[in-house]
Amino acid sequence: MQNMDRTWMYERLYPGRKGLKTEFIEGVKEFVRKAKELPQFLSEGGIRCPCVKCECMNILTPLKWIRDAAWKELTEYWDSPEFLAISARAKANQASKKGGALHTTGPIPHVEVAENMAIALDRPVDPDELVCFTRRHTDGSWIDDRSKEIYDKYQEAIHDISSEAVDSLTKLQTWCDTVGGKNHSCVWGTGGLSSTFSRAGASTSFYTSQNVKLGASDASNNEWKKEMEEKYELQGDQIERQEEELAYLRTTLKDVLQRLAVVEGSAAPPSSTPASHPHYNDERDEHELID
Repeated sequence: MQNMDRTWMYERLYPGRKGLKTEFIEGVKEFVRKAKELPQFLSEGGIRCPCVKCECMNILTPLKWIRDAAWKELTEYWDSPEFLAISARAKANQASKKGGALHTTGPIPHVEVAENMAIALDRPVDPDELVCFTRRHTDGSWIDDRSKEIYDKYQEAIHDISSEAVDSLTKLQTWCDTVGGKNHSCVWGTGGLSSTFSRAGASTSFYTSQNVKLGASDASNNEWKKEMEEKYELQGDQIERQEEELAYLRTTLKDVLQRLAVVEGSAAPPSSTPASHPHYNDERDEHELID
């Protein structure tokens, strides 16, 4: 992990804080995937921040505020059958079909993921698109069989009704029916957006936060565009003034050069060659000298 490329850590947001960059999201997913394959993750049960600034490269390095004896007891406990059983049970619970929540986005809320996807796509995302993004690895493989089964089942259901008008509410209701409705106030795969599903079924409020985010993004883009247009207009005025000043300087310089030429012409010294007699033929004299 020490040789892993971490440049994505420092390129998190688009300009103007307009959502998470795709490179950052993919980098986090890849880092988490690799970290979970390390034996240190199995023994310690956690993932440290990968940035160089935090100096958390070596996950087994004892923390300075923990004494050696306490650290030794911790590592022994992490390797004990009791802790390994608890860890295995927690993983099984997380992957359970009854409220299981395996996903690849880490601590990022699904609401924020959906909003960032909406900004990137310039439209609200549907629940199957959200699940496709949050439940697959960077290589395209699904995080578990259940995610793939539900996704395929939903696609078949949508295909069966594709001859009809499939609006947003129909998609949401189909998704809700596919996953079995609400379970403990949650609709599988929608995370924090589950509250938008009522007991009666789906609601278009699923898209509300996404539309609000898109509206805020559009407003921010319009403000940025207006600001840039004002800057360009100001620069255009400055360039026009500079061109006028340059034309004035050229005219002034030309006038000065003409005046200097007149002054130099009037102050020129007399010629050193004596004037010829009015009846003297210089050309004939030259021919006679040559002969």
